[in-house]
Amino acid sequence: SLDFHARLQTHYLNGKVCFTYGGFVLARDSAKEGKDIQSPVSIAETPVFEKLAPLDGESVRLLVRLGGEEFLLTDYASCDKNWMNENEIMTVWMDTVR
Repeated sequence: SLDFHARLQTHYLNGKVCFTYGGFVLARDSAKEGKDIQSPVSIAETPVFEKLAPLDGESVRLLVRLGGEEFLLTDYASCDKNWMNENEIMTVWMDTVR
């Protein structure tokens, strides 16, 4: 049995941001969000999140509100299941704006 302190953490590197939740690396998946996920996210404030019920084999599903934008983060392992579709993308490290 493992017990992780599950809290949303932000990590910054070279003008990009990524998120972890406990022991999970989180990612955005365009197939799950149904929209373009390539635009930069604002880091001008602290993210607020809502934990959602996991779907389709996900371990973690969070709705994050940051800089007036909402986006979905799920555990990395459950993302990019549509990799054969050239229009679907996923990302862990996101570009940022202040």
